[in-house]
Amino acid sequence: MESSHVPKLDIENISQNEIQFTFNSADPGDNHLKSEENIEEAKSSSRISQQLSNRTSNMSYVLETFDNPEMNIENIDSSSEDSVKFEPISLFVGGIEHMSTPFDYIFSNRSILRLKVLIEDAEKEVEVSEKGCFFNIFKCIRSSRNPEKQEFIEKTIKLAKSYFDEKISFHGDLIMNWYATVTGRTVFRLEKGIWHLLGFSSEEPRLNGLYLQGVPMVLLHLLYMKEKFPNIMQEFQSHCLNPNTSGCLIQISSIILKGTLQIFESSSFSRILAQSNDRPLSNFLSLQTGLTILWCQVFDKTQEKRDLIGILKNAMKSIKDVNQVLNLAKTAESNQAVLS
Repeated sequence: MESSHVPKLDIENISQNEIQFTFNSADPGDNHLKSEENIEEAKSSSRISQQLSNRTSNMSYVLETFDNPEMNIENIDSSSEDSVKFEPISLFVGGIEHMSTPFDYIFSNRSILRLKVLIEDAEKEVEVSEKGCFFNIFKCIRSSRNPEKQEFIEKTIKLAKSYFDEKISFHGDLIMNWYATVTGRTVFRLEKGIWHLLGFSSEEPRLNGLYLQGVPMVLLHLLYMKEKFPNIMQEFQSHCLNPNTSGCLIQISSIILKGTLQIFESSSFSRILAQSNDRPLSNFLSLQTGLTILWCQVFDKTQEKRDLIGILKNAMKSIKDVNQVLNLAKTAESNQAVLS
């Protein structure tokens, strides 16, 4: 097989502050929050500071949750349907039930779906332009005269660059399924610390990472890893909760996603996509898994664990061939199968 060398990847301009504080607003009239304003808000918010300082104290509880074999959605009966619909949510704050909160709409009237259905929905939900935007990058794909594959590639890239929008039912289903996977519940209860448990940085959705670019893909990939690579997921989660690091699960996943995108959009990877019998989204999820494994390996060796961008850069510098990243995921899948 022809060697697929990794091109020089431009990750020098990835700013950790940008990743942490630049969000797409839930308000259509305010499409982007300025990073400077968000930084000031974060600095002035004692609640966010307190929540972040309490992150490590929640570590054992979060790890116990991910270890608990009962906390999954595998036992949902899908004999009649692929999803479970539920009524408006019950909200509890400090043990007191509330009829609504400013963020109850994020979780209300969602569906619990199997991973296979979520992946299918991901390919259906994203629309692409008729002309296509990646002719130069994917000329190998176009030369193979496979317009359907080209369309799915473009959909995958668009999903990876999208922002969470609670008005899109698929996005709501993603976060509800992640909640169900983590907690074992199919009905949402807003309780203290729940956003931390889900891997966000604080209890304030507008500032905790929910509106980072790529969060829909991040949530889909976390669900993918939790089901197919539980051991890798456990290791990654423990790294994200390390008291010496500076990020949270969602933020760190978003950082890794930027690296995955650059590989996926490269001409080297386009040749792999052209030859692959798998769907482009499956290739992307495998690539993100492989890069996550590589990130964990570099994290273990580095002394400066707060430099999340530096860890990604070092991980990507170690890549000699893009197949190397995919092979990490394949090996992990084989090892998981043996354990199962």
